[in-house]
Amino acid sequence: MMSRRRRRSKPIPSLAVMFDTSVIHTASFEQVISPEAAQLITQNSRLPELAISWHLPEIVLKERRHQLLAKALDLFGPFQKLETFFDANYGVTVDTIAARLDQWAADQLSSLGIRVISLDHTTVDWPRLIQDSADRRPPFSPGEKEKGFRDAIIAETYIQFLLTQSRYEGTRVVLVTADKLLAQAVEARTHGFPAVQPPLSLEDLKSLIAALLSAASEQFIAQVAPLATEFFFHPGQRASLFYAEDVKGAIQHQFRSGLAELPQGTWRRVNGPWFVAPSSFVKRENGRYHWSNRITIQQRAFGFPSAAVTPPAFSGFTSQLDTDFDGSTGTFALPSSFDSDVPPALGMPPSGGTSVIDSDDLPLFAPVSPEGRFTPFLGGDAPWRSGLSVFEVIWSVTVSTRRKLKDPKIESLQFVSSTWE
Repeated sequence: MMSRRRRRSKPIPSLAVMFDTSVIHTASFEQVISPEAAQLITQNSRLPELAISWHLPEIVLKERRHQLLAKALDLFGPFQKLETFFDANYGVTVDTIAARLDQWAADQLSSLGIRVISLDHTTVDWPRLIQDSADRRPPFSPGEKEKGFRDAIIAETYIQFLLTQSRYEGTRVVLVTADKLLAQAVEARTHGFPAVQPPLSLEDLKSLIAALLSAASEQFIAQVAPLATEFFFHPGQRASLFYAEDVKGAIQHQFRSGLAELPQGTWRRVNGPWFVAPSSFVKRENGRYHWSNRITIQQRAFGFPSAAVTPPAFSGFTSQLDTDFDGSTGTFALPSSFDSDVPPALGMPPSGGTSVIDSDDLPLFAPVSPEGRFTPFLGGDAPWRSGLSVFEVIWSVTVSTRRKLKDPKIESLQFVSSTWE
C-alpha cells in the first residue's frame, strides 16, 4: 500500500536584516545595541507570519567593542584613584574590563537573537577596493584625508551575506544604515540583485516590516483559520477549547435568565440543538491572535394545548425532570404526532453553522404530578413558536512559527440576538 505524501505548507515570507554601526550606536557603555534598535528586534522576533533574522557584521561588533571599552576606561582612572585612597586592590584591570565587556556583548547579542557575520577575506576584490579608496568613491568620503575603510568592509560583508541568502526563495535582504555614502555604495553594487532591498534607515525598516506583515497577514490568517476552527470546537474532542473551558456551561450560567424567557402565550421552552460557526479572525494584539465563534441555539416555546387542560398553578412547575425521561440522551423529544408540525428549519443548522453540539436540551419549565413524575400537557395541536438565540465567543491564542496554536484564553462571551418566528 502506497503511503500518502504530506503536502508541504508554503514557507512564510522572510526578511534578513543587517545593521550598520550608525543605527545601533548608543552613548551608554552598558549596551551594545541602542534601546530603539533592541526594542524593534524584540517586538518583531518570532512572528508566525513573517520570519525576521537579525545580523551584525563582525567589523561592527569590533567597532562597538572599541567604543564601549573607551568609555569604560574613562571610568577606570577615577576608580584607580579610589583604590589608592582606600589603600585597596579590587583586582580590576584593563584586561578584566575587556573580558567582561566581551561577555556582556555576547550575552546581549544572544538574548536578541543577533548573529555575527564574518567577512571571507579571500573573495574580496582588493584591487577594486584600493582603487575606490584612491578615487574617493563611496563609501570612502571625499577630501584630502581618506575615510571609509570600515564602511567598505561592512559593504563587502553585506554583499557576501546577500549572495548566500539569495539561495532561499522568498527571502528579502536589507542593510540598515544612517550613513549615506555606505548606502550609495551598497545600492550601486547590488543593483539588479534578486530579493535585495535598498538600504534603509531604522524608521524605514519599521515601515517595511509593517508593510510586509500587512501583506503576509491575509495569507497567514487564511491558512490558520481552519486550524483555529478545529482548535475551538471539534466534535467529541474534549481537548478542544469549547469543551476544555466548558463554554456551553458558561453561556448557560451567564445568560440563564435570557435563555429562560418565554414568548407571550407560551408556558414551556426547549433550548437546542446548539450550532458552532467557523472561527473568524478579529485582530492581532500584543502577540495574541483574537478569534470569534458564533454559537446559535435553536429554541422552541410551547403553549397550552387547550383551555380544558391547565396546570393548577405555576408554583407546581419545576426545572427538574424525572431521570427516566429520555435519560439515555438527556434530551426532551416531542412525540411522533408532533413531527409533521416541526418547521423544516429546525432540522437544519442555521446559516454559517457547521457543527452540532450534542446537548442536554431539557425543557426549562415542566409540570410535575403529585407523584413527582414529569407529566407534560401534550393532548392536541398545542400552539408553539420557534426561534434562534445567538451568542459570540471571543477568544485568543498565540501562534508559533510552525503554526501551532498555544496558550488559549476565553476573552469574553457576548449576547448577539434572540428572535422568535
